[in-house]
Amino acid sequence: RRPPCYTLLPYSPTLRSAFPNYAVEYRRYQLVSKVDVLATQFFPFAVNTAVPVWRYPALGGRAHSRGYSRNRYLDRRMGAAQVEWRRPFFWRFDLSMFAGTAIVGPTWPKLRWKNQRTTVGAGLYVRIPEVSSITIRGDVAIGDESVHGNLSIGHAF
Repeated sequence: RRPPCYTLLPYSPTLRSAFPNYAVEYRRYQLVSKVDVLATQFFPFAVNTAVPVWRYPALGGRAHSRGYSRNRYLDRRMGAAQVEWRRPFFWRFDLSMFAGTAIVGPTWPKLRWKNQRTTVGAGLYVRIPEVSSITIRGDVAIGDESVHGNLSIGHAF
């Protein structure tokens, strides 16, 4: 059983970050049976001062809020949370089911729950143990307004 994973990415002038940004990530992988894993993630992200719009926190993409196109919703603050159930299926194939929610807004106090965007979906993973435990992932995710398919390398989180 592994402990939860925490990541803090504060802005640091010594790291020569182009724009001030702040991110905290919490991940936990819980073994719920001999083969089933429940993975959870919480990810707040913020930018301060004048940054170009293309550096704003964006909802959607391959990592979280998979039911939305990346940059469909963006603002100076974002909070995202998701849960994913992972289970071996057959030979080198694993199945996953996931659900998540995310929200963006100009400031933390101005985030409104009525503006949150939810995602549900399922995925199929192919494990390639000969290449250092790499997996190829195919997901289908349903958002409030659309359905998105995605093919990528590695787990979403």
